[in-house]
Amino acid sequence: MVAYMVRILSGLELEPQFNDPYLSTSLQDFWGRRWNLMCALTVEIALKKAVNGRWQFPRPMQTILTIGFVIATGFWLFFPPFVVCKAVDRAIEEYAAVRQYLKPCLQFLLGFVNRSSGLTVS
Repeated sequence: MVAYMVRILSGLELEPQFNDPYLSTSLQDFWGRRWNLMCALTVEIALKKAVNGRWQFPRPMQTILTIGFVIATGFWLFFPPFVVCKAVDRAIEEYAAVRQYLKPCLQFLLGFVNRSSGLTVS
């Protein structure tokens, strides 16, 4: 609505602010391609003007930083759901239950093997 009014009053054609966000098929489509295009374009232009090829790390440092960023982002996105649902605590409880279940079976099998071989357990 504001872009329409500016176009009428000034005669300037502005960049579109949105690209039919109600037609998006996924969250990524909504945020990445359809919502608030002006903000993304403005940030991109400002960064390109600020950097303009003057500020650049050496190639090995770029590689290390990129791999570090990917690993940090992976941890940031992958592990919090496990922390929230207490997956580690549940896994430890499951292992303890399996151990309690298998302990008598293992003792029986070891006792059977020892009796059949003639060995005594002290």
